Amino acid sequence: MSFLKFLFVTVLALATAIAAPSPHIGMVNNDDVRDVGAVYSQPGYASKPEFLLMDKKIPKCNPLYATLPILT
Repeated sequence: MSFLKFLFVTVLALATAIAAPSPHIGMVNNDDVRDVGAVYSQPGYASKPEFLLMDKKIPKCNPLYATLPILT
């Protein structure tokens, strides 16, 4: 019975490690800004996403297009 418990705990620990949150590919996280995700103006993800960056010096979120003037 103890081997089954050990096996269960080992599998659970491995599954937790694999499923742990990690930065996605292309995520911005440097000294100035952090990628915090996307918001939608309509329910059910029906609108275009607005991507947000958090300014680390002033704790506030800004839309990506306002942060990067090249894209506007």
